[in-house]
Amino acid sequence: MHLHKKPEPPHKTYYHVEVLVTCSCTVKGCKRKRSIFSYALLYIADSYTCASYILINASIAVGELKIGIIIFGASGAGSTTLGKEVAERLKYQYLDIDDYLWRWDTAIPLTLTNTREERAKRLMDDIQKYPNFVIAGTIFSDREQFEPLLDLAVFISTPTDICTKRVYAREYTRWGCRVLPGGDMYKSTRFHGDYSDYVTNAEKYETADVAKFGRKLHEHWIAELHCPVLRVDGMTDVSKNSDLVVVHFNKATK
Repeated sequence: MHLHKKPEPPHKTYYHVEVLVTCSCTVKGCKRKRSIFSYALLYIADSYTCASYILINASIAVGELKIGIIIFGASGAGSTTLGKEVAERLKYQYLDIDDYLWRWDTAIPLTLTNTREERAKRLMDDIQKYPNFVIAGTIFSDREQFEPLLDLAVFISTPTDICTKRVYAREYTRWGCRVLPGGDMYKSTRFHGDYSDYVTNAEKYETADVAKFGRKLHEHWIAELHCPVLRVDGMTDVSKNSDLVVVHFNKATK
């Protein structure tokens, strides 16, 4: 139960209460909290009397249970491609973490991120719009509020040299000459520069400590997740990996 206090005049304080129900899924040890009811309670008290609680809102909003998959890995590992393929097969909404992480109103893209609160709110707002979803990327902001909505996590691993080539090709395809010498994005962001810079960025994923984006962080997260975790090879054909994800997802949610 999460209690959100809303200040009011002296001797009268309103609280908004969100009731969470913990459900056991078919996977042993998996506990998922689902938001079922949301209602208001009026708390009346002063320093001389005992507290009284009165239910003041008879309408109870029943929330729809969410079904979600998250696919993550190194930049260039293939999480976006696999995520879109899985979402298409299941007819689920596709969501990309980059759309919530970065601000897209800057003169030079990929130079400024949204605040932690902004990206968490925007992502949750979009999740609430759809009963089923597939997310590509790593959730850093307030992950505890999103993890209960996940029914399957997919960790995709791809060799560093392949990730480098994919990212280099992807960025040029997306931004063109802007990421080449003379372009406004060249050396202006932490992602773009010479090919050696792409190699360095890809290698950082394997060497970064657990507090930064990298394999250690992902392994630490995997160890704490309550939903099933599927590991796939990023060198495998995307259609075969998609088949594997769908099979494991159906087992997890049966």
